[in-house]
Amino acid sequence: MPIITLNIEIFNLSTILGLYDKIQIFRSIDGVNGTYSEITAVDDTAPSITGSIAGPWNLVGKTLTVVANGGTPFSCTFTGTDPLDLATVLYQLNNNLSPCIASKVPGANRVLITSKLVGTGASLVFSGTAAAVLGISTTKVNGLAHRLSIKDPTIKYIFNDLDGDISYFYKTRYYNSVADVGESLSAPFQGALASVLDLGNLSTSTVKIANALGDPIVGRRIIFVPMSVQLVDDYMLLPTQDRLIFYTDSSGIAVITVAKGMRFKVFLEGTGYNREITIPNTDTFDLFNLMSDAPDTFTIVQLPPMPIRNTP
Repeated sequence: MPIITLNIEIFNLSTILGLYDKIQIFRSIDGVNGTYSEITAVDDTAPSITGSIAGPWNLVGKTLTVVANGGTPFSCTFTGTDPLDLATVLYQLNNNLSPCIASKVPGANRVLITSKLVGTGASLVFSGTAAAVLGISTTKVNGLAHRLSIKDPTIKYIFNDLDGDISYFYKTRYYNSVADVGESLSAPFQGALASVLDLGNLSTSTVKIANALGDPIVGRRIIFVPMSVQLVDDYMLLPTQDRLIFYTDSSGIAVITVAKGMRFKVFLEGTGYNREITIPNTDTFDLFNLMSDAPDTFTIVQLPPMPIRNTP
């Protein structure tokens, strides 16, 4: 269960606070153009799966297995005389699947199985011959985390997807919990594995991009390619073939956090503009200012003018 960290920054805080009070997080597990589902809610929520088939059921000798929160599998092999009624099924499930609570679906003769843990780190995966009989899905489900509250004067927010993957894509949006309305979703972006470095060894950069009309450029990629080797907090930071990719949001803004002192080749998608930079020993920096100060490797080096000599 990798922990994926999302860094969210609000630049027009006073305007946003006048309209919204929460931040919603949406996730796609099947690529940048996949289906995005919200992984936040009003409160931390436990994952649950509802059976789609009403009882009684012919379950004797069949097994339902659950892996909860990525832990040890638990199994229930049903006993008795078919068909089994709902009360009997719930009794046997609760006696054998200890990470879960089995209950009756309100108003229906079906099974509802809920994790005892809440949040994005809580998960349920079912298998076994009894799953089809009960109508239990074998697709993994996760719990939900509470939506982030926007507060003055905080402009930087961190959200941890406790059961994420580096391949997942995310979108955010500001949300008004009273009116139940939200703005449009941000451009897709990827999170990062939870950092093992002390925050004092990291520096955050802000990039703001607009076109000649002053409109924000949304979804533009800024690409960092590591170029150096460095020892930080007893960790050896190595150059790899993996690129660090960041996307501008609905305001044309991208926020990038990287290790101080590391050297990167930086590319701005859609342009020929790229520079090799060294991350400064400051908590924040402006990426374009740093790139502007960096030399262009394709600039032709010219000799300085020769002094004029007067011949007597």
